[in-house]
Amino acid sequence: MQSFADRLLFAWQLPTANQSDLAGFRVYFNGGAAELLPPGATSLERTGLAGATAYPFKITSYDAQNNESMGVSATGYTWLNNPLGLTAQPYDGYVQLSWAPVTPATHLKHYAVYVSATGPFTSVQGLTPALVTTNIQAKVAGLTNHQVYYFAVTAVNRSDGQRPDVATVSATPTPDVEGPSISDVRLDGQPLSGSPTISQAAVLTLAATDPSGVSRIEFKLDGALLFIDYSAPYRWDIDIRKIADGPHSLEISAYDTLNNTSSAAYSLIVAMAPPPAPSITAPADGLLTNQTSMAVQGQAEKESTVQLYLEGAAAGAPLTLDAQGRFASTLTLNQGANRIRAAAQNRAGAGPLSPEITVTVDTTQPSAPANAAAQAIEAGVVRLTWSQPSGKLVSAYNIYRSDVPFAAIGGAVKVNASPVSATGYRDLPPEDGTWYYRLTSVDDAQNESDPSAQVSATSDRVLPRVSALQFAP
Repeated sequence: MQSFADRLLFAWQLPTANQSDLAGFRVYFNGGAAELLPPGATSLERTGLAGATAYPFKITSYDAQNNESMGVSATGYTWLNNPLGLTAQPYDGYVQLSWAPVTPATHLKHYAVYVSATGPFTSVQGLTPALVTTNIQAKVAGLTNHQVYYFAVTAVNRSDGQRPDVATVSATPTPDVEGPSISDVRLDGQPLSGSPTISQAAVLTLAATDPSGVSRIEFKLDGALLFIDYSAPYRWDIDIRKIADGPHSLEISAYDTLNNTSSAAYSLIVAMAPPPAPSITAPADGLLTNQTSMAVQGQAEKESTVQLYLEGAAAGAPLTLDAQGRFASTLTLNQGANRIRAAAQNRAGAGPLSPEITVTVDTTQPSAPANAAAQAIEAGVVRLTWSQPSGKLVSAYNIYRSDVPFAAIGGAVKVNASPVSATGYRDLPPEDGTWYYRLTSVDDAQNESDPSAQVSATSDRVLPRVSALQFAP
């Protein structure tokens, strides 16, 4: 198939089998009625066609009995217009071309790029393209600097046809002696201009481009190199804890892969702000305890110090933080409510106090359970009962047991694995015999009372049995 601006030429080979039975060909073009061709025909031309248009084509063979073959189908495409808007941008050893896309895109096979170093040309007839691409831009490399080159681009359709008439553009590659282009410099997302004041950690970002590729970005403050970024997106996380307060000159230097450089200068003012309030992570707010020594932990801004406060007064010396900004200390608490707060401090001074954490210390001992009683029941079980003590409310009870009388709970075994909230308990001693018990009360602060009055019961798990049986007449 050959493609032209307003015509298509279809060609085929005669069948090699059963030629004597061939009566002719039927051609179906662009949805029209079948056209009969003689058995020796090998081509068909259609003229007067619209440009940049697809035309379906089908050819079948038939015999004297009018039997028709399956045939062969194809689509012919007339020439597309060549792309408009061709531009050529010269660089070091190459030229970057770009152009507007052609329509309809479905008819395009690819674009062909032609290059000449001898002068402009108006036709690509007989020329070989330097490259083909389906994109609307191309990089023509391997060129000699200071040499004028001429470029043209054609649109090759799906029938491999192209319009040979072209208009060239020229470009002269030159050595790359300029540094990257620096743009979109931002501080915490805002365009960097004037002399902004930085009061806390900040992020400096920018864009940099270069035909030869960007090698690195250097950030200097007052002439001292503080950071290098080797990959986009380029950024510098500014840690003002390591920068003195006051005005500073910022220089951003961009280097390409040929070591060409460009720079941009800015002014900054550093005025560190006091750190934010720390967070106390332990103890939990509202804790009730019987311990007067309390571990306090929390998190604060890194490289600051933390002062703990108990009831509004500074408690101990300022605390240093670990590498993750964590602090820890131990406070001695007073009986009753203890209000704990913390504040962080840096070179700018102390920041605000943290939210208040209240820990209540209760070391008062509850009364022992009243009316303790023990009763042996079936299967060796001892049933224990008692009454809630008077005075301070309690939340649970502990049960202690021994096979000998005892006064202190250190001389007995604790029976219950977890606190008992009821006022009764069933215990199965490890063996039969007399067992002694004492009970204690436990309040919400985990204070434990003195032991109750001692009670005892005899465990007997041996069932009765008949030893003798007599029958009376």
